[in-house]
Amino acid sequence: MVYFEITQEIIDYIEKNLYENIELDAIAKRTHFSLMQVYRIFSLVTGMTLKEYIRTRRMTKALLDIKYSKESILNIALRSGYTTHESFSRAFVKLFGILPNEYRKASITINPASKPEIMKNFLHKASHEATNTGLYEKKIIDIFFVTKPAMKFIGKVNGDHLPPEKFYDDCIEQGIEKSFAKIQDSLFCCGACLNQPNPYDMHMFCMAVPIDYDGLIPDNLEKFDIQASEYAVFYCNSYPIEEHGSVIKSAWDSVASFNPENYGYLSNMEKAPIIEIDDELGYFLHIPVQKRENEKEGDFTCHIQKV
Repeated sequence: MVYFEITQEIIDYIEKNLYENIELDAIAKRTHFSLMQVYRIFSLVTGMTLKEYIRTRRMTKALLDIKYSKESILNIALRSGYTTHESFSRAFVKLFGILPNEYRKASITINPASKPEIMKNFLHKASHEATNTGLYEKKIIDIFFVTKPAMKFIGKVNGDHLPPEKFYDDCIEQGIEKSFAKIQDSLFCCGACLNQPNPYDMHMFCMAVPIDYDGLIPDNLEKFDIQASEYAVFYCNSYPIEEHGSVIKSAWDSVASFNPENYGYLSNMEKAPIIEIDDELGYFLHIPVQKRENEKEGDFTCHIQKV
C-alpha cells in the first residue's frame, strides 16, 4: 500500500511544479527510500518512467493551451521544455496525431488525460484459504485498478512450453538477466503471458521498455509491442523468500474469485498480457481488463489516466 501512496505523492508534487526543475530528493527523504527506489516504485506502479510522465503531462497541458488560449505555439513549446517549434511539433504529432497549428484551427477537440489518482483506485483487501494445508498460508492481497500505457517487451519466450518455474530457472541459467542489463531505459522486469486462454502459448521472461524505445535488443531476446490497457492488480507487500509459494497461491486464488464486472470492467486478455512482477517491492499480478462500453471515457485518456 505504501508504494501507491508514494506514487500519488510524486504525482501531486509534479502537478504543483510541472514547469519547474523537479527534484524528488525531498520525497525520497520523507519516505525513507533512496532516490533510485523512488524512481523504481513510480515506474512499477504507473508503467512509465518519471521523465516520460512529466513530458506527457506537459504535453497534455499544451494541448489545452493550444486549443483554448491565443498564446503563440512557440511560447507553449518553450514552456513545455522544447527548444524549437519543430521539436515540439514532432512530439505533439507523435502523441496526438495532428500538428499543433492544425489542431488550433480544427473543429475537433481531443479529450486530454487527467491527473492520475492512484489512491482513489484502491478497492479492497481479499485473502483466501489455501487448498494444500500445511504448504500454503493465506496472505493479504490488495486489489486495485491501474492503466499502463503502450510499451515494448524485450525477452525470452517459453518456446518449449515448460512449466513456469522450470522456464524461469532455465532463463537464469542461460544468463538472460545479464542480457537485460544491456537494455537502457527499462521500466521493470516481469513474467508475461501474451496469449490466452493457454498461458503457455506465449509465456515469456522479459524487460518492459517505453513504446518508443529504439535501443539495443540482445541477439538472444525477442521484441513485442504491447498495447495500452487497464489492469486489475493483485498485490502483496514484500515478503520473505520462504513465503513465495503462499504469496503466489493467494494472489491467484484472489483472481479466481474476483469478478471485474462488479466494478464496471470486462476481461481484456485477448488484447493485453497478464503481467507478473516479483521483486524487492513485492508481488504484482496484473490481469488485463477494459471498461464496459457504457463506462468508457473519451478516446484519448490511455496515456496516463488511472481508473
